[in-house]
Amino acid sequence: MSSFTWRAQKMKRVTTAGVAMAVVALSASVVPGTAQAAVPVFPDNITIFPDRDYVSIDGFSAHAGQEVTVEVQRPGAGVVGSATGTMASAGSIEAGDPAIEVNHPGGICWGAGGGPQVTPDIRAGDVVSVKFGGTAVADATTLDAAVTGGTLTTPTTLVVQGRLGPEVNPAFVEQRTIAPALKDTEVGRRDVRAFPGPIVETPKGGYRSGLSVAEGNFTATYEFRNATTAAIAADGLHEVRVWQEQDASGDGLGVTISEIGEVGGPGMGGCPPGPAQQPQA
Repeated sequence: MSSFTWRAQKMKRVTTAGVAMAVVALSASVVPGTAQAAVPVFPDNITIFPDRDYVSIDGFSAHAGQEVTVEVQRPGAGVVGSATGTMASAGSIEAGDPAIEVNHPGGICWGAGGGPQVTPDIRAGDVVSVKFGGTAVADATTLDAAVTGGTLTTPTTLVVQGRLGPEVNPAFVEQRTIAPALKDTEVGRRDVRAFPGPIVETPKGGYRSGLSVAEGNFTATYEFRNATTAAIAADGLHEVRVWQEQDASGDGLGVTISEIGEVGGPGMGGCPPGPAQQPQA
């Protein structure tokens, strides 16, 4: 499993040709299946990694140190996963660390605190709720998105493709490829990113990128300065991140991150098995 953890509260839309489009549905993005609470407001956030059945909760500093329950509800099936633990300290949250993580090293297991003793197989449409004192203060719906492949179409051009469900706002999409070795190249960072719009020089330089969406599919294109860098990126972890809403500062809220090749189930030793791994009654 990847050790990469995205800090949702640090996400900012890079200013590209696609940003004007991104603000169109600023507050009108409503996803079917959203439960009783609203999508969190920055700096609070819920980030869902369905391929790893992992959830990261960020912000909620007013509840630092309190007991929190993270719950997964499935329309028509009710609660399919739950975990109760203690929020991080105010200082830790302020430093940008997650408030709590479920099914990820350093966090708690699904089933902690008396929830169902199963690691839920998180799917598109599942609603993740953050509850304090039994009351949901924020919800996020798992969105349908996935990377289907990535390949070098020329020695210096990487193309990453995937699909997007009909509920995904095509402006609220970002594709990333993570490869730590990129830090030692002209890219100078551990990942490369593509946003909706034409292929342009990225703000920090080192490569060009762009992303197009058509008929429920996306294509991210990267143009590198040499074949060595392109090959490093091609071997990296390809992921797509989509979000339900976006505020005026460009912060994505209610985020789903889908990573190609990742496997669901227990994210660390001692966590309960997934539904398909449960013993027969």
